Amino acid sequence: MNLNLLNERNRLINFDEIPSEYIAIFVGAVFSFFIPTITKSTKEYFQKRTANKHLKNILKEQNLDNPDISIKNLINKVKFLKYDFIRGKITKDQYEILKENIADVLKDLVSKKTNTTTADKE
Repeated sequence: MNLNLLNERNRLINFDEIPSEYIAIFVGAVFSFFIPTITKSTKEYFQKRTANKHLKNILKEQNLDNPDISIKNLINKVKFLKYDFIRGKITKDQYEILKENIADVLKDLVSKKTNTTTADKE
């Protein structure tokens, strides 16, 4: 038996028989639908990853012993959040949520700072 004849019979798709218009439509669909979808999904993944990294760092500041340094660090983190939002590394919703978290942590740190200074005076 001839092996070339056997291979041609067992092929699922014979590309020689497909009209070039159908191949062009398929390639167009790949470039117009699948690639933008994958790009959007990866962008969303990296935005979530960046927002989670910021949230972790914000919450880490809450547990530090020195409230003055933590407050200064959180003020700097607001600047980084703004730059990441402008660059598109985080979404507007993520930006707003992270700003709220920073505000909450700042309130806790300020109350902690006033409690320690009041206790020191007594």
